[in-house]
Amino acid sequence: MIVDAARRAPSGGNVQPWRFEASDDEIRFFMIPERTSPWDVAYRATYVGIGAALFNARVQAASLKKLGPVKLFPQGRPSHHVASLQLGSSDDVAITPLPRISPESIVQSPNRQAVPNRAETVATLTRGVEREGAQLHFANRAGSHQCRGELLAASDRLRFLLPTVHKRCCRRSVGRSRRPG
Repeated sequence: MIVDAARRAPSGGNVQPWRFEASDDEIRFFMIPERTSPWDVAYRATYVGIGAALFNARVQAASLKKLGPVKLFPQGRPSHHVASLQLGSSDDVAITPLPRISPESIVQSPNRQAVPNRAETVATLTRGVEREGAQLHFANRAGSHQCRGELLAASDRLRFLLPTVHKRCCRRSVGRSRRPG
C-alpha cells in the first residue's frame, strides 16, 4: 500500500522518472535518468516528482502507523538513490488524515478551471509546506497572470539557451518549415 501511494505521485509530463525498491523495513526511491529529458535541468523536475512520491509514501505509512525516518541521498551526492524511507511504528497526526483527501494521482490538464483559494485551504497548505522546510506562495491577485506569464517566458528563454535543448528545438523547427518543392 505504501509503494502504491508513492507511485501515484504526479510528475512532469507524467513520465514517472523513478523506481522503488521495498523490503520489510525500508522503501528506497531511485531516479531513472533515461526517463527525463533535456528540459529537466539538473533533474530539478525529477527531484520534485520523487519528493511528491516520498511525501505520498510518508502519508500512507503514517496512516498505517508504520512511519519511520527519511534519509535523503543515503549514498551521497550525486547518486540515483535519492531517498530511503525507514518503516517504523509511528504516525504523524498532521499528515495521517491526508489519504482520505487525495487517494488518486493528480493529472495535469490544460482545460482545468482555476479554483478560488479558500482561506482555510491556503492556511492548511501553507502550514504543511512550512513544516517540510519550504515556503508556499500563491499568485491569486489581479495581474498575477501577466507576472506568471513573464516568469514562464523568462524560464523558457533560459532553457532554450542550453546547448542540448537548443539543438533539439532547432532541428524540429527546421524540419517543420521545409515544404515539399
